[in-house]
Amino acid sequence: MSATEIRDEIDIRLLGRFSVDVRGRRVRHLESRRVRELLAFLVINRDRMIGRDVIADTLWPTSRGGARKNLRQVLWQLHSTLDRASGTPLIVADSSSVGIDPGARLRVDVGQLEAAHARLGRAPGPELDAELATFVQGVVSRCTGELLEGCYEDWCLAERERYRAIHLNALDRLIAHAEAIGDLDAGIEYGRTLLRYDRASERTHRRLMMLHHHAGNRSGAVRQFRVCELALREELDVGPGPATLAVYELVRAGRADLADVTPADGDAPVVAAGALAELATLVEQASQLIHRMSALLGRLDDASGHSEDT
Repeated sequence: MSATEIRDEIDIRLLGRFSVDVRGRRVRHLESRRVRELLAFLVINRDRMIGRDVIADTLWPTSRGGARKNLRQVLWQLHSTLDRASGTPLIVADSSSVGIDPGARLRVDVGQLEAAHARLGRAPGPELDAELATFVQGVVSRCTGELLEGCYEDWCLAERERYRAIHLNALDRLIAHAEAIGDLDAGIEYGRTLLRYDRASERTHRRLMMLHHHAGNRSGAVRQFRVCELALREELDVGPGPATLAVYELVRAGRADLADVTPADGDAPVVAAGALAELATLVEQASQLIHRMSALLGRLDDASGHSEDT
């Protein structure tokens, strides 16, 4: 088996339970928080080499002079563990920068989610072609949670929000696709999945009410309205909006003209494509600002320590 074929079989999951599999076997000894953070950071930025100072200041901004030492130690752990498991280097490094080998063909959940988002952005209308629908369905099935759960560093929180928005947008498109082709059960399942990540999404609650109604489950539609009421009150301290109340009244009356109430009535899709692009730009700008602030604080600490010594 060639080195490329071996690397093709490296499967990295960052959304939900962290895992790395090589040739179908789980890679052990990656339990360290710092090891996981470094690998995740490199995978998310896999399209470029990153300066060692940038990595150290981003991942361990409070370590002061120990950040570069942390990087060397964690990088050695990653090298020894992944190289032994895969038989070929995954991470490349020189004296000034570190990155993922550009020749490595990985299966990465965040990369697949980004690809799905890009393709959905080019797909007009609610109904998707069969190949794209299957691809997006497979991608969201691998998203079992938030990015790098348990990590609350600034860089991770920003990236987590970005991937969360992309994930919710993909689920929203799958609901619309299911509605368009009349697959009510699939639409309900995707709606429930979306609510696990955003329980106060009124748009999704309303669409579930309509899906239950069209499936002949009037009581299910009414229950969904009650769940919506509770979620909005607990999460946002508000009540359902006019569009949701209108759907509820039609359901209670047993009306069959719910098709006249479109899912988008009353609010916008979960995340607009333009908003995601703007969010990505803001994340990058925030990351750069964090890097500069960390470097400045480090220099101030060094200067303060030097003054005390003298």
